[in-house]
This record gives sequence, structure tokens and C-alpha cells, in this order.
Amino acid sequence: MTPRVRTAVTGLILVATVAASWAGMLISQRFDTIQVTVGEPAPQAFAADSPIEIEDAAATEAAREAARAAVDPVYGRHEDIDALVIGDIQAFFGSLRAATIDPSARPLPVVTTSTTVARQAPTTTTTAAPTTTLAAGTDPVDDPGSDTGEEPGAAPEETPAPAPALAATAGM
Repeated sequence: MTPRVRTAVTGLILVATVAASWAGMLISQRFDTIQVTVGEPAPQAFAADSPIEIEDAAATEAAREAARAAVDPVYGRHEDIDALVIGDIQAFFGSLRAATIDPSARPLPVVTTSTTVARQAPTTTTTAAPTTTLAAGTDPVDDPGSDTGEEPGAAPEETPAPAPALAATAGM
């Protein structure tokens, strides 16, 4: 096939496709005229392509007046009343300050709650308690200062004996 014939065939196919498309669209169209009479129902349903808005001027103005009437009145500020109220408030806090603050008082020391303070080494204190020994032949019940675990009849003499150590720690 020569290029000239090929171009002619392509053009004929294009024209046939366009003609077939138009024919398909025209077949679905109705060309008869629809008779519509005022006061009677339409023979078929009609739908608008876009919504239509019609303003009712009287209803719109009535709604605007009702909205204006519903708004609270606007009040202005009176600088004299503002100054009077602010003066009363300042006088109140001034009297509180005068009643609660002692000008001769010293401020409290600053207390920190930091946990980064270095720990001090614990301090240990040891004390010894005096002990009493009873002489032989004495009854521990008669001696109010004796302990029940001592031997009866021991001589009452003060001997320093090692006592259990009592430890007290100071620090953190």
C-alpha cells in the first residue's frame, strides 16, 4: 500500500467513527414536542441542571429586622468608673500588704531541696556502761542493783568490764 492510499483509508475510518458516534447519540434523542399546560401535572419529570435561587425581598427584610432586634445593646466604657474600681482594688491590696508585712522582719533563710549535696561521713560514738559484781553469799533479790544473771555471793565491787557498744550515727 502506498502512503497516499494509507492516508485515505485512515481518513475514511475517522469519518465513519465520528458519523457512527453522532448517529448513536441521535437515536437516543426524542424529537417530539412535549405539551405542558398550566395548572396540570407534567407528562414526565424534569430536572434542572443547576439550582435556581429566587430571593423573597419581604421575607429577607423581616429576617434582618428580627436579627437586629435580637442583638444586645452595645454599652460604652466610662473611664471615671474604671478609675474608681481600679483605685478601690489598689487600696484593698495596699491595706492587705500593710496588715500582713512587717517592714522590720528579716527574710527566711533560703532552703534548697537539691539532691546533689555531697554526703558527710557518718560519725560513730561508743559508750561503756558500768557493771556491778556481788560478793559471795549475798542474795540477788536483796540487792536492788544486781542483775539476775550474776552469781550470788560475789563481792560488790565496781569493776570496769567491757559492755556492749552503743553506737549512734549522725549524718545522712
